[in-house]
Amino acid sequence: MLQVWFKTALGFFLLSQTLTTVDRVRKLLWAIILSELIVTCVSIALSGRAELRVGDRVAGVSAGLLAWNYFGIAVAQICPYLGALYVCRRSPVRTGLLLFTFAALMWMLVLTASRGGFLNVVFSIILSYWFVMRGSARGRMAYLVVLLCLFLSVAGAPDVFFARVQTIWNGSEAGSSDVASAAEESTQGRIFLLGRAITYTLEYPIFGVGLGNFININGTELGRPDAWYATHNTFMQISSEAGIPALVFFLFLLATVIWRMKKVSERLASDPANDELRLLARATLVSTVSLAFGWFFANLAYDLYSYYSAAIAVGLWAVARQCARAPELQPESPRLLRPIARLHGLRHKASF
Repeated sequence: MLQVWFKTALGFFLLSQTLTTVDRVRKLLWAIILSELIVTCVSIALSGRAELRVGDRVAGVSAGLLAWNYFGIAVAQICPYLGALYVCRRSPVRTGLLLFTFAALMWMLVLTASRGGFLNVVFSIILSYWFVMRGSARGRMAYLVVLLCLFLSVAGAPDVFFARVQTIWNGSEAGSSDVASAAEESTQGRIFLLGRAITYTLEYPIFGVGLGNFININGTELGRPDAWYATHNTFMQISSEAGIPALVFFLFLLATVIWRMKKVSERLASDPANDELRLLARATLVSTVSLAFGWFFANLAYDLYSYYSAAIAVGLWAVARQCARAPELQPESPRLLRPIARLHGLRHKASF
């Protein structure tokens, strides 16, 4: 686990040192978007294969964050950036690519039938409209298309999606089907693991049980099949495995990213020349909050993808500071230079 955490920390450091311009941030976002689009399209095309399914749900070709229950978190994190790039870039090709990407992501989302992922994406879409898209007519028009894509995806979703989603508000009364029973069992299992994580947090408040050790210690102590699972909650994963001080530091990092991006957005609110930087800052704020929402349903404390938004925030903050210093480094305005030039001219004539 230390090797995994070291790779994550190294990746965060390299990104934060590389993303020094808006152009580089934009290229990284396009790389992420195109990667998600390719994986999503392949997963949809091969969704009929038994090895890519878990019961009636589609798991996809990826074994990482773009698979199954984690897919919605990845979509929620990238949604605000899709909106920001759409508003800033008016190229027909890029516009069509962004819309197609969103439509593909929505269809794959309902195929995974993840309750937490679906709620996470809805939460991200609402925040994306409020912070990124509502400020322009182009953004508001795109938001209607977003809602249409979401509606059509839900309308055509498989039965397993509705059977699982209805357990959110009906709970154990959702029905007697195998899908509803499995969903309710999953909910109870998560509550059980959450309680165990709180127990270990209180027993080992300073250093926790060790990075990646929750599964082993919980399964060994209880000797039950349902005990050999992770916490399914990033915050509890950190507190139980690394201690309360680590959780405080993690929350401080989260709050810092949100506060810095809010400051950048406010500082550039009256600067049309840096409108793209402002929108990317607001998108990063939404992406971070959406990711934090997803952390309540998944254990991603050591995953590099969890820190992409923070690394992007570091780069945008550095770019914003450069923009703030730029006027101070520029030469005197022409109006101020003209009297000085005239004075030098008079002195030059007097010398003759």
